[in-house]
Amino acid sequence: MLGEQLVALLTLDNQDRADARSQTVELVKAGSRIAWGAPVMSILMVIGCFGVMSLLLLARQQDIAVRTFNLPNMLFGALVLGFGQVCYY
Repeated sequence: MLGEQLVALLTLDNQDRADARSQTVELVKAGSRIAWGAPVMSILMVIGCFGVMSLLLLARQQDIAVRTFNLPNMLFGALVLGFGQVCYY
């Protein structure tokens, strides 16, 4: 019984993802500018993630106050979550 419920939930999840992708394809076919929303946000998320990562790797910690250096760390954590969602889409 639990296995059947799990299969049903996974099927619903896959159908939902397929519907989202087909909606994007239909928007492109219709020439809608909304279709560019997800690709643009995905590109910005990837650029932001690697930009903050390079900032964290290249910045010299002795030149930056500890409180200031924590801000890019928190931003990087949020961007990693967004990057995961971009990869999932």
